[in-house]
Amino acid sequence: MIAFVPLSRYIAQDRTGRVKGAVMANPAALYNKAGMFFVLLVIVPTLAYFAPAWYTFTAVGALLTIRETMWLPRKKWGGNVEKADALGMAALFGLLAMALTRNQDDGFGVVMVVLAGVAGTDTFANIVGGLIGKHHYSKVSKKKTIEGLAGGIIGGALTMWAAWAILRSMDRLDMSGLHLVVVAPFIVAMSILGDHLASSVKRDLSEAEEGIKDFSGLFGSHGGFLDRFDSHVFAFMAFLILDAELLFEMFF
Repeated sequence: MIAFVPLSRYIAQDRTGRVKGAVMANPAALYNKAGMFFVLLVIVPTLAYFAPAWYTFTAVGALLTIRETMWLPRKKWGGNVEKADALGMAALFGLLAMALTRNQDDGFGVVMVVLAGVAGTDTFANIVGGLIGKHHYSKVSKKKTIEGLAGGIIGGALTMWAAWAILRSMDRLDMSGLHLVVVAPFIVAMSILGDHLASSVKRDLSEAEEGIKDFSGLFGSHGGFLDRFDSHVFAFMAFLILDAELLFEMFF
């Protein structure tokens, strides 16, 4: 029960980081947050289990990314559209990496390990930052703290290790422990970088000091596709680059 209180307050936060109140006093916020958790923790892994569904998901994601970074900025906001174009091109490469990562014998297991790393990084960064975060380090995302960053790095690595251990025990993953040690830091780092880059682009897409809140309203208060999957596309990009079999065999 003691652990549930701060966690429940985190779940009830809005997108600006302000705690709206206890969960029971604000059930709408809880349902809103729980709905997105369901999408990220149930729907997305289910899509990953079925390769054709995963390829469809990444293809639709590519179309949404083009809309959110190349079409909407020109139609609605203006600002630094060239920076948005660059983010869009990087995200498209990341979505290609998401599809190619699934297209291997243990693709489902690999995808799940990367997804676990991203989820762990984001979740622990928010929880630790919300509980003990005091030292802010980012002008782009003012609520981000050094304490949250450290919690995200450690939490992301531990979550990846847990997913790796479970999937190895189920014979759904061929990745060695050494391979995990090599790729995990880069996946966690790129997950954090992707979030920061997206925030930076949104800040420059409007003349207002705070920039725009979301790339689109696809998921309502949770923003658009890239608002939810900015960390994922960069994490998969890092994995694809590091997982090139020829390069890995050359050095290990």
